[in-house]
Amino acid sequence: MSIKTTLVIVLFFTCLPMFCQTAKIPDSLVDKEYRYFREILDDDALAPNVQQLYAQSYLAMAKSHKDWPEIMEAYKSVMHLYKGERRLAYCDSMIYAARKAKRQDLLGSAYLTKGIMYYGVKRHREALENYLLAEPFISKTNNQYLIHKLKFSLAETNYYLGYFNTAVPLFKDCVDFYGKSGGKPWLSSMHHLGLCYTKLKKYELCSALNELGLREAIKADEQDMTLYFTHAEGVNQYYRKNYELSKNKLIQSVPGLIERGDMPNEMVAYFYIGKCFWDMNQRGSALPYFLKIDQALITHHYVRRDLREGVSLLIDYYASQNDSDLELRYSRHLRKADSILSNNFEILSNKVHARQYKENDRRIERLEADRQYKDKQIWSLSSAAGIGLLTAMFFVRRNRILKRQFRQHYEAFVENGNVSPIKAIERPKLTETIITPKDEEKLLENLVGFEDSKKYLRRDMGKTNIAKELDSNPTYTMHIISKHRGKGIVKYINDLKCEHAYELLTHDKNFRHFDQKSQAQEIGFATAQHYRRAFIHRYGFSPRFYIDRLENEGNESAANEC
Repeated sequence: MSIKTTLVIVLFFTCLPMFCQTAKIPDSLVDKEYRYFREILDDDALAPNVQQLYAQSYLAMAKSHKDWPEIMEAYKSVMHLYKGERRLAYCDSMIYAARKAKRQDLLGSAYLTKGIMYYGVKRHREALENYLLAEPFISKTNNQYLIHKLKFSLAETNYYLGYFNTAVPLFKDCVDFYGKSGGKPWLSSMHHLGLCYTKLKKYELCSALNELGLREAIKADEQDMTLYFTHAEGVNQYYRKNYELSKNKLIQSVPGLIERGDMPNEMVAYFYIGKCFWDMNQRGSALPYFLKIDQALITHHYVRRDLREGVSLLIDYYASQNDSDLELRYSRHLRKADSILSNNFEILSNKVHARQYKENDRRIERLEADRQYKDKQIWSLSSAAGIGLLTAMFFVRRNRILKRQFRQHYEAFVENGNVSPIKAIERPKLTETIITPKDEEKLLENLVGFEDSKKYLRRDMGKTNIAKELDSNPTYTMHIISKHRGKGIVKYINDLKCEHAYELLTHDKNFRHFDQKSQAQEIGFATAQHYRRAFIHRYGFSPRFYIDRLENEGNESAANEC
């Protein structure tokens, strides 16, 4: 037997008891009631290994009795032993147990918990989806605690996604409900309502809430909330142009935020401290705070829409100092921020943000061009001839390879009867989407109408606008395109544009004489590069290659007729 095999066997039998112990209840706990486990697990000071023992024993006991409500609660206890994405698996087990229990409140609570877990890992779309799944179940109960916990969670997510007017009435309901008993839920609801007022430019209302909240938090000895009301008022005072007061409150809040590991609010504090210095024309003093935001972006990939401006101001500062290297560096960092934001805030994308992205891209192109020009100036005397020769050789070889590939794809394309020989991209996996056959049929009719009307030629055809054209929502739209066209949104639109271009190139000689940029604009591509790349992906050869083929075939046909 090899050493490797022996080691595997030893490790297996060493780890086996660790897997088995979760199903075994210690003799000392066999006769305990469920309430005993819940009370023990409520103790935050419990050591992790002890928590593990009690939670797994609780789950094993509930399973042995097939007590589905208790199984769900036990899964929740086990879930809290872990962090991040691992919690989500236990949420699914909670939902299963709640369904088996056949209780509306439990099923609503399970979906709500799953939404909260998604919110905790910054997956706000999925969080909102699960809150909406929880709502019909919870609304059928008289459980006011669950009803308002859901309202708070919905409001919190709407606030994060920028729907402040939607969040305000939900937070108000929570303030009224929790105000009857006071405590942290009341203070937290008040704090979030104040944040919404700041975003809605109701600064006096926000200050009044922060003053009340701070007073009540001190009275209740809620140190966390004392910190957050101070922090929130610091932000609010910035918008009231009381920069010294704002700066002092935010600086006061930073040590507590660091101690609690609250990086998001720490970054918000740095941003507004920097903004106070900036607006007081002390720009050199603002830089260290904006650099902290940049560091969080690069190190932790953390950014928010309001924090984005911190990186943008770094660019402005170094541009004013004629430091093109640092201007370019932070322009690239801003591109990274925009990439993160476009993923996290996809449902919020709009023309303003699109314009900001394009402006930054143009700045990067300009700075990179300037840098390349300077580099060429430095190296031109010693290496221009060599570089020119190598570049020429590279492009000649590259063009030969591309032409050979295009020729092969074109011949296969013609041989197959104008069916692309390029390997089809695997159909996107469909997520579970609840849509009736009648709605699906109607949506498919709308999709055919959309294709016939050639509305896909517009530049702004992302999934949100497609959904509007189909009189649907993005989720159903993605589902119907994936199911009936076998493609994702981007490939679907790009292929339609390219097929339209193919028809024009084939039958419209004037279109062939357009340059690629004009062709791209005609069929709705933002750039010639996007057009060329998408065309190659669709057919296996470039538009230029196809035009040359058409011209050659036309010349040969004319010569034969003569």
